[in-house]
Amino acid sequence: MRLKGGDPFVFGRAQEEIDAARQAGIAVEVIPGISSALAVAASQMIPLTCRGINESFWVTTGTTQSGSISPDLLLAAQSSATVIILMAMSKLETIMEIFTAYGKGETPVAIIQEGTTATEKMVTGTVKDIYFRHSMPKWPTRLLL
Repeated sequence: MRLKGGDPFVFGRAQEEIDAARQAGIAVEVIPGISSALAVAASQMIPLTCRGINESFWVTTGTTQSGSISPDLLLAAQSSATVIILMAMSKLETIMEIFTAYGKGETPVAIIQEGTTATEKMVTGTVKDIYFRHSMPKWPTRLLL
C-alpha cells in the first residue's frame, strides 16, 4: 500500500507508480482526493478566482525535471490569473524577478508550508518583498500569487 499526500496526479508521479505496479502484477486502486493546490488556499480563505479580479488560475511547478525554471512561469506572469506554484522555494528569488519584470511587483503572495496540518506556517507579502520576508528553510510548499 502506498499513501500519498495531496493529489498524486498533480506533480505526484502517479502515472509512473501505477505503471510500475501494474508491470509487477500489483493491483492498483486510486482514491481521488482534493489537490493541495486548491485545499491549502481554501483553508486560508484565499480565493483562487474572484469576480472582477480574475477568471482563472494556474497550477505549475517552479522548476522542470532538469531543475531549470519552468517556461510556463513566463506565460503565467503575463496573465491576470492567480498562480499556484508548487515546489518553488529553491528558485523563489528568480521566480519573483520574472513576475516583477511583468509589472506584478505589488501582487500579494502567500507562501504556505505544510498546509492544513498542525505545523502549518505561512508568510505573506508582495512579489517584490516576499523573498526577503520569508525566513523559512527551503521546503516543498505552495506559493500563491
